[in-house]
Amino acid sequence: MIAKLTGIIADIEEDNITLDVGGVGYLVYIPNNSFFSSDIGESQSLYIQTIVREDAISLYGFRSSAEKQIFNLLISVPGVGAKIALVMLSQLTPSDLSQAILFEDIKTLKSINGIGVKVAQRLVNELKDKITKITTIPNLATDKKGIMKESSSINEAIEALLGLGYSKFEIIKVLDKIQAETKEDLGSEQLIKQFLMYMAQGLGN
Repeated sequence: MIAKLTGIIADIEEDNITLDVGGVGYLVYIPNNSFFSSDIGESQSLYIQTIVREDAISLYGFRSSAEKQIFNLLISVPGVGAKIALVMLSQLTPSDLSQAILFEDIKTLKSINGIGVKVAQRLVNELKDKITKITTIPNLATDKKGIMKESSSINEAIEALLGLGYSKFEIIKVLDKIQAETKEDLGSEQLIKQFLMYMAQGLGN
């Protein structure tokens, strides 16, 4: 079983690279956002997940162990194959994807290409408890403890913003930023105004 490969990037395609390891070229499927800044000829180390089927042996490569762990959790869910899991990791970071599952944000999950409402709900049901055990996801624990604490002002702001059509994932992400920067308790109206200002200025990412 191949767990990790280190070699030279010989070729880059939309969803895979060829990694030259000691003169042997390994075709490795990757999330397509992983190598936008990489060039052919660069040295690269990848965490590898090997999937063996009757008609093929496929290698899937990831730049972090968290990404690999998330991938393995995703493909354990009925209806989510390796290709869809790669698409999910191409559109959301491991931390953002994990938080969307933790916060039961169906809207964000079904916005991913190939994910419908039923699969999004299944991802939440199957993985919500498992996702917290992946300790290598950056800031996951602190992000979950931040904005989710009990507060009537926060709850009122979240409900109001949900009514405006924003997803729970983006609401919590931005309100968490606002709280971290202001370091004081804001009322629901202030939180809503700050949130809308952040979004208008493109600061929600």
